[in-house]
Amino acid sequence: MSVVRILQILSNINCDSGATILVLNWHKNIDREKIQFDYLYFLQNKDLNFENEIKELGGNIYKLPYPSLFKPWIFIKAAIFFFKNHKYSILHSHLTQLNFFYFPIAKFYGTKNIIVHSHSTIYSSNKLKSLTNKFLFFCSRKFINYKIAISKNAGDFLFGKKSDYFIIHNGIDTENFSFNNKIRNAKRLELKIEDNFVIGHVGRFSKEKNHILIIKIFKELYKKNPKSILLLSGNGQLEKEIKQKIKDMSLSEQVIFTGIEKNINQIYQAMDVFLFPSLNEGFGLSLMEAQCSGLPCFISNTIPAEAVVVNTTVLPLCAKPEIWAEKILSQTFYFKRKNESIIIKDKGFHITETVNKIQNFYLQITKQC
Repeated sequence: MSVVRILQILSNINCDSGATILVLNWHKNIDREKIQFDYLYFLQNKDLNFENEIKELGGNIYKLPYPSLFKPWIFIKAAIFFFKNHKYSILHSHLTQLNFFYFPIAKFYGTKNIIVHSHSTIYSSNKLKSLTNKFLFFCSRKFINYKIAISKNAGDFLFGKKSDYFIIHNGIDTENFSFNNKIRNAKRLELKIEDNFVIGHVGRFSKEKNHILIIKIFKELYKKNPKSILLLSGNGQLEKEIKQKIKDMSLSEQVIFTGIEKNINQIYQAMDVFLFPSLNEGFGLSLMEAQCSGLPCFISNTIPAEAVVVNTTVLPLCAKPEIWAEKILSQTFYFKRKNESIIIKDKGFHITETVNKIQNFYLQITKQC
């Protein structure tokens, strides 16, 4: 049997992209003698991206100009050239709004199977963009052959509650994220937070991650415990705004920004609490990683139920920051951290199980071609 090459469509291949991290995790663990991934993206890479990792795994990387409603011919010309010269029987898109621009072209040049993967429960945090993206996705639906979602919430949102779609949860390397006291002590020493009470968050700086509420909750915690430190890992378009907000609240000395961490498992080890009050989430991969590392997690009631496994307290988004702070302090006072990786694995969130599902899915489609 020859190797089946799947074209993965992503907005970018940056280290802060949840969809890209998911696909790369599949790529690392899939049987590459049977299936190989190539990557097509549209937005320019940042300094920290996965280009080297993809090439080492045997993947090819292609970039097309970002589609524009004002100058669509630039993208159309590039897309025609690409799909005319690169033949794929299976195309797996992790986008919504851009599909309309290239699905018809891919189909015209021989792509038989198009998969769309839902990763979110919103089209955009911007109302105008949300309406535009919803319309563009609607126009692309007739070209879709298969639908996948990372959770029921994400599937119902994009495809509809009565739609026929597959759920393949995000998986993690549970051993890599299991609690390790040696790594914890070393990382806390490196960050100079050995004696602090560390509240942490991992996620890009965007509206849906709700960093403003995180800061307000931390301020209440700091009032009650001056040894508190806030650890924020990630980057994004709102990073400067968040840093200014922290400065305005006179908390700069108590907040550590780690940027993008490729060894993110070590960041979780350094924390004492994981805070995740998102406005919306398709799944919440970082929450799963935090639970696996044995952290007590405090999350908003917008998180899909599938992502809640162990040591998790759910609070309504409308709850005041003081309420969040009181819950965190009361429920962590006697908390004893331990390894929870076995529970996470038994629940079906180990990367090998999720990779087996997507691999079997691809091979089944291939047999039908």
